[in-house]
Amino acid sequence: MRRRLVEISGPGADIAIIDSFPMPLSMSHRRYTTKIFKDIADVGKNTTKNVKFYGFKAHVMTSATGIVLNYSITKASIHDVRVAPELIAERPCKNILADMGYIGEAYAKDLGYNFWTPYRSNMKGAKGQNSYDLIRCRGKIERCFSILNSNYDIEKNRARSLTGFQILY
Repeated sequence: MRRRLVEISGPGADIAIIDSFPMPLSMSHRRYTTKIFKDIADVGKNTTKNVKFYGFKAHVMTSATGIVLNYSITKASIHDVRVAPELIAERPCKNILADMGYIGEAYAKDLGYNFWTPYRSNMKGAKGQNSYDLIRCRGKIERCFSILNSNYDIEKNRARSLTGFQILY
C-alpha cells in the first residue's frame, strides 16, 4: 500500500523531507541499568528535550505532501548523517529538506543531492538560506510525527522482544 501511495504522491515528488525522532525504552535515570534489547539498543541524546535515553531512533523520509517514503530504525546513538544515504538510496530524490543534523556542504556534495537545511538566525548566511516556503514545507514531517505519536503512540515502546517490536513497528 505504501509503495502505491508513493507512486501516486503527485506534486512535490521531487522533494523529500528527512528527520528523526527518539523511541526510548527508558529515560535518563535508568539508561545504564536497563537490560531489555541490550544487544541492539543503546544510549542516545534527545536534543529537543536535552535528555539522554536508552532505546532506538526512527529516521523517516517523507514526500512534500507528507507521505512516508522510507524509514529506518537504528540504535539511539547513530547520528542522522550516517543513515541519510541508506534512506535516499532506496527512494532517490534530488532535493532534500533536512534539519540541523544534516548541515555540511561537503556531505551534500559527496552524495550528489541538493540538501537544504534551515540555519539558525545567528549563523552566517541565514537570511539567504531560510526561505519561508521551504521552512513551511518542512513542517509536513513534524505533522507526520505528531500524527504517528498521537494516534499510535509511536514514541512509547511496549514491546519486550525483538519479534514484538517488529510487529508493533
